[in-house]
Amino acid sequence: MAKAENIIIIGGVAAGAAAATRLRRINEKATITIFEKSNYVSFANCGMPYYIGGEITNRQRILLNTADFFKDRFNIDVMVNHEVTAINRKDKTLAVTDLTSRSRKGREKTVKYDKLLIATGASHIVPEIDGIDSSNVFALRHILHMDKIKTFIETWRPEETVIVGAGYIGIELAEQLKRIGSEVTIVEKSDQILPPLDKEMASIVEEYLIDNEVTVIKDDALSELELEGEETFVARKVKLASGKELDSDMILLSLGVRPNVELAKDAKITIGETGAIKVNDKMQTSDPSIFAAGDVAESVHKVTGKNVWIPLAGPASFQGRVAGSVMGGKDAHYAGVTGTAIVRFNDIIAANSGVNEKQAKAAKLSFFVSYSHSQSHATYYPGAAIEHIKLIVEKKTGRLLGAQVVGYDGVDKTIDIFAATINSGGTVDDLVDLDLAYAPPYSSARSPVQMAGMIAQNRLRNIDAAISADDVIKKDYSVIDVRTQTEHDEDKIFEGSLSIPIDTLRDNIPISMKTKKVALLCRAGLRSYLAYRILKQAGFKDVKNINGGYLISRHILNDS
Repeated sequence: MAKAENIIIIGGVAAGAAAATRLRRINEKATITIFEKSNYVSFANCGMPYYIGGEITNRQRILLNTADFFKDRFNIDVMVNHEVTAINRKDKTLAVTDLTSRSRKGREKTVKYDKLLIATGASHIVPEIDGIDSSNVFALRHILHMDKIKTFIETWRPEETVIVGAGYIGIELAEQLKRIGSEVTIVEKSDQILPPLDKEMASIVEEYLIDNEVTVIKDDALSELELEGEETFVARKVKLASGKELDSDMILLSLGVRPNVELAKDAKITIGETGAIKVNDKMQTSDPSIFAAGDVAESVHKVTGKNVWIPLAGPASFQGRVAGSVMGGKDAHYAGVTGTAIVRFNDIIAANSGVNEKQAKAAKLSFFVSYSHSQSHATYYPGAAIEHIKLIVEKKTGRLLGAQVVGYDGVDKTIDIFAATINSGGTVDDLVDLDLAYAPPYSSARSPVQMAGMIAQNRLRNIDAAISADDVIKKDYSVIDVRTQTEHDEDKIFEGSLSIPIDTLRDNIPISMKTKKVALLCRAGLRSYLAYRILKQAGFKDVKNINGGYLISRHILNDS
């Protein structure tokens, strides 16, 4: 039976709002109060870049719900501009500051709780460098940030923008700033953009950015902001660690976020190894009456079984739902995360789910990598676009550990099928066996997902054998290029490669190479797979198919 408990929620965005409304649906008797430090509750922070760029024209659409809405529909009290400054676990009380009160007496108050949810989210990282407080330097995390950026753009029409950080938000901001006519330079500290992807997949996106006149600077970091003359509130030059200087009208910081765990730390609540609050699958902290959810809390990764911190809106919302259910007296469990995410720049889309190759190595998983390049729908129907797919597959079982997709139309559908398979512990055999919708405008009889599954399945069952482009060079393999002679001559990426087009291979099998180490190249991997089967059955002992073909190899070799 529902209890008339006093339940407090600190933070009113994705996790906090989801928890509060779920709790009310379960328990009509509870007193539910949300304390939100800002003056907005339940807003769509993922939509903010698109409002800045003008794709979303109505600001009100970003403000999903109001305090009045929560009160009228759910009988939930939302106290905006109220900051919880301390948790007293022994007395089960909170110290709360009313940020709007001018009276010191009315400003501070003590609030009791029976159960408490910490949903304080995360804060953007701001480097401690000269000039970082300039009026043309912005981060994007809250509505106030969004409004300041929008106002600055509309007032000053920045011609040159520097974006520091090339994660999801950095790429989205680059798209939107290009959309409004600003010249954009992205500065990334690591050796690749989009860190959740592996380097060669991210390189496909980087090439597209450069083709669309975005300047990309990698392996460099923000060092100093030079202020202009007497106008010491405006940063006009961005100085990098390498010594390079960039002109700027506006600087956007997209350096990532940190979990807001200070309240939990001060209350001696256990912080996990990731730096976020440690929780069980009921979202309970080390204090059973205190819960945590959203960007402030750890999760368990479904692939590795390890604790991770992945601050994304989807997991935050579902963690909040679980916390609300348990606080309301129902049994609920959060199953964990796979880190599924997607980002767009103009027409190109990049998405990932599960572990990437770097993470699989770090987790000491036994795996192999498989690439495929398929069209989003039947090629005879107009508008088909390529999808570059990378799968991370467990060697012994064929379990799908991770997937990355870079392409155009259909990437969202493809990654969601992979994500569902990873979530269920499915294998590459399961991908092949899927019964998916097909009509020429929407897919092919063998969808990109199934094609990727079949290629990986062939590797799993030793019907095909792969080698990466860099290993071809390191291990001194001789390369036979089975593309057309024209393709070979125009896009030759291995010195000394022998051109034998696939359609002439049976009549021109290079018998003298039977005992040599031979690697086969084509554009996408299909023709070289056919060549592998021909040469393997002709008695070649050490022959391999170059993984991903020319389309991936050129990125691997360019980056190595």
